[in-house]
Amino acid sequence: MKSMNESELSNHIAEALGYYLTLGDLYCPAMNAFVVFNSIGFQHLVRKSRRKSRSSSECINRLVYLRYVTEVVTKSEKVYEMRVHGNKVYWYALVYKVEDGVIVRVVLQRIGIGKIVFLSVMPHREL
Repeated sequence: MKSMNESELSNHIAEALGYYLTLGDLYCPAMNAFVVFNSIGFQHLVRKSRRKSRSSSECINRLVYLRYVTEVVTKSEKVYEMRVHGNKVYWYALVYKVEDGVIVRVVLQRIGIGKIVFLSVMPHREL
């Protein structure tokens, strides 16, 4: 991937944020619940933590797959993977083939009995 300057990266992030803000809450059959798209998920796409940004290539890679989030969340019928951290934080992975050769993983998070929140999107190697 060609190196990208800060201005180009900022433009990609702004465009992705505009799209992200249109998502609202999406019903997910695999979770039998709505998935909330809030600032936590978007920040996780562009930052590793509060203090550290993702590299431009890693950030762009996630933002490119953002366009598939609606399809993965609304069409996934089962949870591909579930992880528990401690006794209250749950991560769920949905994996869905969106087109030939393109398999996408969406990561969701639930803390305790709270809402299910979108956390990340990325390519997935194989089903």
